[in-house]
Amino acid sequence: MLNIGSFKTKTCSGMGRRSFLQMSGAIPFGLGMSGLGMATADEIRADIAAGAEAFRAAADGFSGDWEAGDDDNWSARKVAEHTLGSVGFFAGTVANAMDARAAEKTAAELASSADVGPALDAGLEVLNRVFRYVEDRDMVK
Repeated sequence: MLNIGSFKTKTCSGMGRRSFLQMSGAIPFGLGMSGLGMATADEIRADIAAGAEAFRAAADGFSGDWEAGDDDNWSARKVAEHTLGSVGFFAGTVANAMDARAAEKTAAELASSADVGPALDAGLEVLNRVFRYVEDRDMVK
């Protein structure tokens, strides 16, 4: 279930595991993968920035057990590490489509939700190095 925009928590202490996982599932939409039509390069850059800030806010507000999970239900840590790793994957895909140098990997080990911000900043730096050269005419590649 993807529930965007209604991150309810059971306590006043902040975002719980379920809300964090739901928000993390929205990251591809923030990367312009919604399939609702061809976005402009500037719209995709804006979507990336908005998605990154939502991800950062979710990590900053996370108050659940960072390690709780199993094979069928990933922990918040595993979701965050996977999500940040996908930033490098998408950067590499765009670089390949642009016939540019491959992007660096963005995988990170996140011991706590406090580690998300610096890892996100590093991943966005890689992604922005690729996307800064994308123009509207490139969107059909």
